[in-house]
Amino acid sequence: MERKYYVIKWPLSQELMEMEWFDECVLLNNEKAIKDFGSSAYLIPEERLKEFIEGLR
Repeated sequence: MERKYYVIKWPLSQELMEMEWFDECVLLNNEKAIKDFGSSAYLIPEERLKEFIEGLR
């Protein structure tokens, strides 16, 4: 099964860096991605993003 990812930009990406699973995330650091999303955007696995959101409730 393929994983689904979401692009998360700064400042939320900064909060996610504190999660123990953050090493599963991928920095978007090519020229087009930086232009489109900024220098601190990451691909976050859908299930991890859902986990993070549930932790906020």
